[in-house]
Amino acid sequence: MAGFGFATAAGGPYTASLSLAQPGGTFTQIIYVNFTPTAVQSYSGNIPVGGGGATTVNVAAAGAGVNTAPTVTSGAASAITSVSATVAGTISATGCTAITAYGVEYSTTNGFPNGTGTAVASSNLSAGNFSSNLAGLTPSTTYYYHAYATNAAGTSYGAQQSFTTATPGLSASALTAFGSVCLNTVAGPNSFTITGTNLTTANVNVGPLAGFTFSTTAGGTYTASLALTQPGGAYSQQIFVKFTPTAVQSYSGNIAVNGGGATAINVAASGAGINTAPSVTSGAASAITQTTATVAGTIPAAGCTAVTAYGIEYSITNGFPNGTGTAVASANLAGVNFSSALAGLTPSTTYYYHAYATNAGGTSYGVQLSFTTAAPVLTATALTAFGANCINTTAGPNSFTIISNAVLAANITVGPLNGFGFSTAAAGPYTASLSLAHPAGAYNQTIYVNFTATAVQSYNGNIPVGGGGAATINVAASGSGINTAATVVTGNANVLSANSVTLDGSVTNIGCSPVTAYGIEYSSISGLANGQGTKAASSNLAGGTFSTTLNGLVQGATYYYRAYAVNNGGTSYGTEKSFTMKSIPDGFVLYSVPVKRGGTLHYTYKGIKPGHYEVQLFNSVGQLVLQHEIITQMNFIDDTFTIPVTIGTGSYSIHIVSPDFRDKKRFMIW
Repeated sequence: MAGFGFATAAGGPYTASLSLAQPGGTFTQIIYVNFTPTAVQSYSGNIPVGGGGATTVNVAAAGAGVNTAPTVTSGAASAITSVSATVAGTISATGCTAITAYGVEYSTTNGFPNGTGTAVASSNLSAGNFSSNLAGLTPSTTYYYHAYATNAAGTSYGAQQSFTTATPGLSASALTAFGSVCLNTVAGPNSFTITGTNLTTANVNVGPLAGFTFSTTAGGTYTASLALTQPGGAYSQQIFVKFTPTAVQSYSGNIAVNGGGATAINVAASGAGINTAPSVTSGAASAITQTTATVAGTIPAAGCTAVTAYGIEYSITNGFPNGTGTAVASANLAGVNFSSALAGLTPSTTYYYHAYATNAGGTSYGVQLSFTTAAPVLTATALTAFGANCINTTAGPNSFTIISNAVLAANITVGPLNGFGFSTAAAGPYTASLSLAHPAGAYNQTIYVNFTATAVQSYNGNIPVGGGGAATINVAASGSGINTAATVVTGNANVLSANSVTLDGSVTNIGCSPVTAYGIEYSSISGLANGQGTKAASSNLAGGTFSTTLNGLVQGATYYYRAYAVNNGGTSYGTEKSFTMKSIPDGFVLYSVPVKRGGTLHYTYKGIKPGHYEVQLFNSVGQLVLQHEIITQMNFIDDTFTIPVTIGTGSYSIHIVSPDFRDKKRFMIW
């Protein structure tokens, strides 16, 4: 049957007809029926039930298809301003299909037909309720509206209602009067406060009014007028006002305030421009020197225009007329006080002065006062001490500076002081004293000083400096003469053989005079007083170092030595050091053989009794050609002798003999 579906279970599935198997006999079955209309019409009729060998029966079924629109109600308007409002609506029934659109439609025409107004869709439906925000409205205007809702069946509208937008209003507090203000100065800020109600979003405008400027902050930028953005509705803004007159006149008037859709209002402003001269007072003179002074002044009132110049006017004429002296402008006004620095004055002179101040109204002068400049004074910087210096040498130059801010034309004199020389140039020439010509006025001269001690003593004293009309001053000078010996360091020992050694030394500082002698002092005794040993002079000083080679020393013996150096200040010594000679080998030993005629034969014999021996030289045929005696108190002989140049070359033998001892060695002479 059209529009109906059948199932044996409530949960389906549903089909347009059923064919039910059954066992025969008694049969019971519940049939579930659903209804799905697809058109607006009646679907009533009979459902045929047959089969099982029984006669068909009909079951009556009734139903119709409908398609209804939503049911909607217009609600109240709220949050009404001059340009906006919020309007509510209610959908009490959605109808046969889902809601696809809803909102509020409004117009300024009473009874406007549905669908001809301005529709403002909404999207905030909740539990059947919604609202639309209306914006861009006109102040003081009645608006008519109704809610609407749309589904597939069409659009429904609520009953018309209405509201009236608010009227914008502006008001302002009073602005304090500025009174009389000097030309070209800025007075204020004073202020007033604008209050707005139900405003539109149009700018609120302030001004202009000649002589007045405006800002929204006390420290902000001030302009001839303001255009203030604001969100509409309630509004409050403090307006700061400054007053700058440029002419002697009244500037009173009304500051226009308008905008925001409200009727314009006026804020009364009062002020006048005036122009008066300054008042000035002469102050005391201070910091008076030979050529300068500082003179004070006070400007208790600047007058009606800005002070453009101020300072001190002075003269050496008592009672000099205003404007006829020498003017010294100042630029250090602090509060009401200022000062001028007077320079180029003459020492010991009385000067007369008065303060002055100038603005557009003219120049004012204080009463006359006076001061007298000081007499000339010399000063000098300190001279660096020379300290201890070698006699007959010149130290320096060090220097000091003579300073005066004013002197007379008389020569400046420096010195004398024993041991010290003076010059105006570092390179000299240096003399025992100076007499320096100069013009009158400021003076600054560097004096270079050298120091030449001729004796070991202190040369401390004072260098007299005078002239130029000033009292003589003293510059302390310090130095002393010394005559120091050289500084010498004992070096290392290099043992060359059983009989010779090279000893090193160095002169690390020559002292106050050139080194005239140097070398090594040595002894076989430790701790011997300086100067008590054997001195071995050296002559190979180079780069501060020298050496001395000692020969003929005793084999195996320990020696003590120290370096020495001599200058005009005396002999100085290094610390004591020691070395031990090499031992000679056992038995009879000849060295550096063969030996040349005229050369030296060195021989040793270790392990021999102390006593008296003959040393004999025989040629190859047994002839005695040389003989000398030797006495030893030790158990060795360490000796040398010269081979005569007159003997022939060839084989020789050297014999060491005594009554109870004889030994020999052969060698060649060439």
